[in-house]
Amino acid sequence: MATIPVLLADHATRAQRTDIMVIGSSLMAYAVPVSGHGATSLLGDQRSHRRVAERRMTETSLLNALDLAIAQHSFLVLLEANPLLVDFGDQSRRRSCDGIQHMIRNTIAAERRRVPEAFRTLFQLPLVYSFSSDPPNLASKHVISPTIIRELYPLTIRAPCDEPRLEAAVARAKAQGTQVVLVLPPRSPDADRLLGPKVTSELGRRVQELADRLGIDVFAAEGPWPNAEFVDTAHLNIIGRGHFRRALRQWWASRQ
Repeated sequence: MATIPVLLADHATRAQRTDIMVIGSSLMAYAVPVSGHGATSLLGDQRSHRRVAERRMTETSLLNALDLAIAQHSFLVLLEANPLLVDFGDQSRRRSCDGIQHMIRNTIAAERRRVPEAFRTLFQLPLVYSFSSDPPNLASKHVISPTIIRELYPLTIRAPCDEPRLEAAVARAKAQGTQVVLVLPPRSPDADRLLGPKVTSELGRRVQELADRLGIDVFAAEGPWPNAEFVDTAHLNIIGRGHFRRALRQWWASRQ
């Protein structure tokens, strides 16, 4: 059984039931505030939400967070699809689904986080790996970073490394009335160009196929969205965050 990272275990011990859990990479950290309730609730329906995001969320960490959200009997879990289906440029060279290598890599990553996270929690400092506060550059204008482009592109679409575990988690969620929704974050025109129409179409299709196999819904932001709503090729700025919230609320209302 996978070990729940210290950060997630800490959330479990400190937090009471959270109505909505948002789980994903840095893309979700920019798209959604770290928490909210009442007037600042994500769906505008008074339900509380909490975001669990890491800069480069692995599939294993994503599933650990999903397990936690289910154990807390969350009403809704918004689960970013990218960590389940996508290897970004620097990840694709690591053969991320290769059995023992996949397990060792995720174990080492968790152990490297353990000490600094414990230290920072003790002294009430921000948890640098967890986006436990909002990114500092949310108000920045769109800038294309060659470094980020090298890290992210080209991306490789793959099957989930551990789909049986995902299926089991979703089955547990359904049994207790927790809804799980896959989220495909919005893209900028620059990202659209870098990916190309073939990859963007393939990614959308693979996300929908995964959702169909699991029997859950997909919230996929139609796009691309304007460059002015991003701080770079992939991450939303404060304007884009507002757009994301409105689009999510409209989509949710249409399902009710």
